[in-house]
Amino acid sequence: MSMTELAQLFKDRENKPYFGPQVGKVISPPPGLKVQLGDKIILDNDHLVIAASVLSGYAREITIDGATTTAASSITKIDGKLKFNDYLKTGDEVILIPSTDEQTYYLIDKAVRF
Repeated sequence: MSMTELAQLFKDRENKPYFGPQVGKVISPPPGLKVQLGDKIILDNDHLVIAASVLSGYAREITIDGATTTAASSITKIDGKLKFNDYLKTGDEVILIPSTDEQTYYLIDKAVRF
């Protein structure tokens, strides 16, 4: 094995830099989701794994035990669904986490700036 081949083997083993969480901008909401990352990259459904909580119609089942009301009686249990209406819209900023090969991005939530 030549020195050049050996050097290439070491280079191939080097860890790629991790870019960490990134912020993207929704340019088209679901179902045909498109998110712009930087100036040139457009991510679509094929490149995104999306948290359910940012999709339209997302609901969670809830149970509240031992609730009380302002009336004279008390409620011992409430079962139901809690529906969220803050789904992704055009112009929203989102938090993205890239996979190690940067071929898939995990859209974990909306981003909020103060």
